[in-house]
Amino acid sequence: MSKQFATLLGKRNLEFSITCLKSFLYHCQDTIDLTIYEDGTLDAEAAERLSQELPGCKISFKKNRNEVVKEKLQNFPLSNKYREFSPLALKLLDVALTEEGDHLLFLDSDIFFINDFTIGDLPALPAFMRDSRNAYSFGLAECKNFPSIYPRINTGFFYFPLKFFSLEMIEEVLERKILNKTIYQICWLEQTLWALLAGKNDQVLYFNDSKLVMAGEKINLGQEAVGVHLVSTYRHQLNLVMQAKKELPRDITIELDFFSEKKHLSLKEFYWEKVSGGLLKRIRN
Repeated sequence: MSKQFATLLGKRNLEFSITCLKSFLYHCQDTIDLTIYEDGTLDAEAAERLSQELPGCKISFKKNRNEVVKEKLQNFPLSNKYREFSPLALKLLDVALTEEGDHLLFLDSDIFFINDFTIGDLPALPAFMRDSRNAYSFGLAECKNFPSIYPRINTGFFYFPLKFFSLEMIEEVLERKILNKTIYQICWLEQTLWALLAGKNDQVLYFNDSKLVMAGEKINLGQEAVGVHLVSTYRHQLNLVMQAKKELPRDITIELDFFSEKKHLSLKEFYWEKVSGGLLKRIRN
């Protein structure tokens, strides 16, 4: 049975996205149906290029989704406002509201895959990549009532059963004072909302972070590394990752596995990370 994946991209960084998605389709040993959610910026030429480079993939155009999604958001004005303002909101709202089935499998178009892999059995709980920090769009000033949120959730590659998705909760969070005043200018908001949705469970799962790796200042990939999330800060490291790929074994297929976390992030941990990160930045400068 095929696994249905979704991704989001636009005309900006299109060549990089194609490179990463081709690596995903090449190395994933499961049968994959990939839907590309475009952010409203693709012209006919770019769409044709996607169709040629990623044959068999379906393209979901924003203009074709608008009517359906807006109808579902008619009682959720803040969610609708967020969607109109930020392309990343499409990753949260459009994908969840239009994908078929009872769950989501999503990958960002900036993960470069370097080893053959399978995904295995899907769990009952949400599963995310593990980030190198708590990249959430609220600050210390907003955290009088610290939320139920698990640490270091990253939505570059994730699985989410849709029974845990709630427009009511998203709208409530957008209305509360927990989020930074620059709410619509923060790229972490979509990730924060997914993490808060997952935070209502008594545990959350993470993909093994030695297999799905967050890029950093140094590239250190083990023998079981499957893919590297090259977020914008580290996108220039693609050539280094390609070089590291040559040194990995070529005759193995790695199964992505999970580990669980039952302890929510505490205000104390979050505070210390913010303070220590600020001090380190000052020292470097």
